Amino acid sequence: KRDVPIVKCNLVLNGKVLSVSSKNKYLEEVDLKILEEAICNKVNHEMNLYLNKISKDFNSDINGFYGYLKRNYKSYNEMNNIDWNESFKKAKFIVNTQILLTSNHLFPKY
Repeated sequence: KRDVPIVKCNLVLNGKVLSVSSKNKYLEEVDLKILEEAICNKVNHEMNLYLNKISKDFNSDINGFYGYLKRNYKSYNEMNNIDWNESFKKAKFIVNTQILLTSNHLFPKY
């Protein structure tokens, strides 16, 4: 029995670059990869702040992680032995973000 639940969040995002600055008419693949990495880092950071805020400051599972937790228990009685509201306050979060960016402004390769 774990005292500290580990909540894993996998986020898969798709995005599109709609415009570029006037001095850069085109993007290269490497530019998109740099942008994807920066967005992933920012989303991971913000999601960790958010999840820690709701669990530690608000003491509330407003996202319904408890519903997913139920799958990990073999019986109803085993699941009911957990005080999820109390456990959620101590939860550790692992956020993994993947993003795929596309753009119509990629530098054409000939």
